[in-house]
Amino acid sequence: MPSEINPYAAPQVTLVEEAPVRPLDGWSVTQLRLLGWLSLLSAAGALVSIGVAGASGYFADRWLAQVSQWLSPALELLGVYLLLRLKRFAEQRFQAENLTSPVMAVAVLGMLLSCMELVLGEATSEPGTPMFIYFGLMWVYGGLLVWMGIRMRNVQNAYPAFTMLAWMNIVGGLMVATVILIVLAIVPLLGTAVAMAFVFFKAARELKASA
Repeated sequence: MPSEINPYAAPQVTLVEEAPVRPLDGWSVTQLRLLGWLSLLSAAGALVSIGVAGASGYFADRWLAQVSQWLSPALELLGVYLLLRLKRFAEQRFQAENLTSPVMAVAVLGMLLSCMELVLGEATSEPGTPMFIYFGLMWVYGGLLVWMGIRMRNVQNAYPAFTMLAWMNIVGGLMVATVILIVLAIVPLLGTAVAMAFVFFKAARELKASA
C-alpha cells in the first residue's frame, strides 16, 4: 500500500545547494602554494622594510636608507603581481565580476607612489609641492583600496579568508585616506597579505583534494 503523502510536510530536499568547486584550468597545486608563500614573503618583507627605514633614521645610516629606498618598490612590484594573480583566481574560482577596474587602478597608483618615493626620496615627507602631491595621491589611493575591498566583499561563495582580505582592504583604505592614520594602516594592509596567503593555500588544498 503506497505511503500517504502529507501536503503540509516540509520538503525533504536541499533548498540551497553548496556552490560546486569550479575547475581551475591553468593552475597547479605547486603554483598556488608558491603564491601563498610569496604572499607571506611580501608581509615579512614589509616588516623588514619598516625596520630598515626606522634603523636608517635612528642611526643616520645612508646605506640603510638606500636599502629601504629600493626595497619599497620591489615589494610593491611583488604585491602588484600577487594582486593580479588573485584577481584572476577569483574570477575563475568564484566567478567574481567587476574587479578589473579597481584592481588595475590600485596597481598603477601603487607603483606610481613607489616610484615617487624612489625618485623624490625625503622630499615626499618635507613641506613643499612634492609632499602635497604625494599625500594627495595617497588620499586617492586609500579611496581606491576601499573601492577594491567593496568589490571583493561582493564576491559570492568566496573563502572566508577572501572575505577577510576584502574587509582589511576597506579598513586599511579608509585609514590611508585620512592621511593622519597612514602609519596605523600598515596593520590591516599587512593583514591583507596574510589573508591572501590563506586564500592560495586553501585553493591548493582544494585542488589537491579534487585531483
